[in-house]
Amino acid sequence: MSPADLEGRHLRELLGEARYRAVLEGQTELISRLRADGSYLFVNEAYCRFFGRSRASLIGASWRPVAHADDLPMIEAALAGLSPAQPVVNVENRVFSANGELRWMQFVNRGFFDGAGRLLEIQSVGRDITERKLAELAEREANEQLERRVAERTAELRKLAVDMTLAEENERREIARDLHDDLGQLLHVVRIKLEMLGRMKLSQDGGAMLRQIELLVADASSRVRSLTAQLSPPVLEKLGLVPALYWLAAEFGELYGLDVAVVADGEGGGFAPVQSSLLFRCARELLVNVARHAGCAAASVSLRPTPTA
Repeated sequence: MSPADLEGRHLRELLGEARYRAVLEGQTELISRLRADGSYLFVNEAYCRFFGRSRASLIGASWRPVAHADDLPMIEAALAGLSPAQPVVNVENRVFSANGELRWMQFVNRGFFDGAGRLLEIQSVGRDITERKLAELAEREANEQLERRVAERTAELRKLAVDMTLAEENERREIARDLHDDLGQLLHVVRIKLEMLGRMKLSQDGGAMLRQIELLVADASSRVRSLTAQLSPPVLEKLGLVPALYWLAAEFGELYGLDVAVVADGEGGGFAPVQSSLLFRCARELLVNVARHAGCAAASVSLRPTPTA
């Protein structure tokens, strides 16, 4: 290559470098280039203004992080991951500006390597993302506040449900007590009167009618006792849910001729009184529907724990 050609090539390289620097200087992003040892090769004007440093004080000097101390391990780990296979890493971290204000920045770091894979330079382009981060923070706080409100409201509704269940349970006890004390006693008196009437001389038809009435009253008394027990079963309060389900199965076998099998994994315990009451009521209502509408002779009640996440 002639001297003229060499001079022309050198001139083109200088012009290319000048244009390149002019482009970088015109950017609003913070642009810097560092050697592998961490010393500055280039910083644009935006970088100098943001950090309040002159170009002369930076070029050739070692990079000193102005990032928040808590973010430094993350930044160093990200830059250490630069390689020919992964020449670009994005890092979002906090930095201190010239006036000491803490700002969020996003830096796109590109590594340049030689043919042997050794890191030569790192070019970093940063832009201020503080507004975005503040918006994300506000959204996160709003979501957390909403979650707290939902949790509080859920707790209030759960308490309300418990209170309503307890109120219903108390009402059932009152109804059961009224059935036992009023209707039960009334039926008992009717049976006594019928027994007295049976000792009188009646015609053959009258005696047959009397026996039918006695059977009906006996059946009514049995149903009242069963309904009283089902409304407020002592076994549920004293022994728990599983024994109460076995008792309920026996009751349905006697009243409806329904063969009910109870399957309970383990002890089936660990339920709060309100939970036991709710599950018992659900089982009873389902069995009532089976007995009245399913047209089958057998049913099963299965109680097994469900794993929680």
